[in-house]
Amino acid sequence: MKLSRRFFLAALLVVLMAGSAMAGRQDFTLYNYSGKTITKIYLIPSWKPTFEEKDRFTGSALPLRHGKSASMTFHSYPNEQYWDLRVYYSNGRYENWSDLDFFKISRLSIDKKGTVHWNF
Repeated sequence: MKLSRRFFLAALLVVLMAGSAMAGRQDFTLYNYSGKTITKIYLIPSWKPTFEEKDRFTGSALPLRHGKSASMTFHSYPNEQYWDLRVYYSNGRYENWSDLDFFKISRLSIDKKGTVHWNF
């Protein structure tokens, strides 16, 4: 009986560690193949109704020219899995994508048609 109890506790520990290792792993690399320059990037949990200025990324990666990439690191809402992304281009237009699973996505690219591709 003691052996099976130890086995159960060990298995439970492995499962808990694996779950916590996944939480908060939303960081990704954004590749711009849109043919345009990205000037602003916003990211919000999918449950939030609107993008706000506080949801905007800032940093040296912007502007993100065509053919370039940027590492996107964020720490707000570390247990949120699904996110909405908005990018603004230098021509003033923007595009949105919803329900992106950043527990699974580590690389995301935007093509000239405005389609996103991940983990390519």
